[in-house]
Amino acid sequence: MKLKNRFRPRFEQLEDRWTPAVDILFDGANLAVTGNPGSALTITQNAADVTVSGVDAAGAYSFGPYAVTGNVSARLSNAIIGRTITLAFGVNATSGSWSVNSGNSSAATDFVITGTGAVTGDLSVVGGNGVSTLSATGIDVNGSVSIDLKGGADTISNLFTDADSVIGGNVTLRNVNTLGSGAVANALNGAIGGSLTIDNSADPGNPNIYRVSPVSVGGNVMMRGSITSDSVTELSGNVAGNGVVVLSNGINAVVGNTATFLGSFTYLGGNNTDVFNASATSSVAGNMTINLGNGANTAVLANTVLGRQVNIRGGNQVDFVNLTGDFAAVGARLSAFLGNGSDTFSAPDLGPTDLASLYIDFGNAPDTYIAPTIAPTFRVTLRNK
Repeated sequence: MKLKNRFRPRFEQLEDRWTPAVDILFDGANLAVTGNPGSALTITQNAADVTVSGVDAAGAYSFGPYAVTGNVSARLSNAIIGRTITLAFGVNATSGSWSVNSGNSSAATDFVITGTGAVTGDLSVVGGNGVSTLSATGIDVNGSVSIDLKGGADTISNLFTDADSVIGGNVTLRNVNTLGSGAVANALNGAIGGSLTIDNSADPGNPNIYRVSPVSVGGNVMMRGSITSDSVTELSGNVAGNGVVVLSNGINAVVGNTATFLGSFTYLGGNNTDVFNASATSSVAGNMTINLGNGANTAVLANTVLGRQVNIRGGNQVDFVNLTGDFAAVGARLSAFLGNGSDTFSAPDLGPTDLASLYIDFGNAPDTYIAPTIAPTFRVTLRNK
């Protein structure tokens, strides 16, 4: 009997068909990056095109070049491990807006923006729920800048450190706990054409330290702290609009305040200890309002106010207000309501014509008033002293 050959199935090894977990979509104008780029992703603006490169579990990868004439976006999936995302501009200009969103994972994300080039449109960066850091060099942005680092104790070590940097629109920073780390000077520099907003009100409770030093702001400055302590160690620059600083119910401090406001200025503290300083080089063209909250507070004013009103309000603990010899608000009525603590209002070096009038309500506890050494020509009214 003739035996038949039997077919025996076996596995055949195919060629390597590995592809990175990052996906690229280029429609001829706009470039979109999605997926999981691994531990590192770099998007580079070259002179005439854009390239994408990175490192994942299988090694290095690269895509492009792409002749982008529109926008560049990266919306990434949640990371299991920490990742570094670099936007590299060199000396080149983009064709449109750039945006990157790192996803919602709890892994750490480092954003690095390099070069001295320009973003023709807007620049947007969104972090995840882990610790995020961001550093940026002196690029220009023709549109607006929006940075939201979301959850975690997040840091912007420097942002547009070049004094020649120009931001054409608004700058909005959300959930940034430290702006300007270590000995970094001019953490936020350059000229901002629109308004500057720093908002930490949605932060879960990390302490905040801000160094804000733009050369100029064409609109308003708005700073809002979180539910814990806030410290503004530097506030400078020429502001064409108003300034509003609203800090937390923790221990707050505003020192190094040398900014010039062509509008009004308002400070609102919380229910713990507040320290507010305005230096001799600071000035407010409009009215000035200082509400220190209900803690044991200190306000030292050495600035110039050109408006008609200066209002100071303390709380129910001990308040100390000092008008130095540099303070001047010649056309203004200064009104101080210091609450029910044992308060001190000190103005020994106040000039005889530095105010239009002075009104102080000390509250119900024993208080101290240190009068100007030279008798003022303006009216002084003291209540509940």
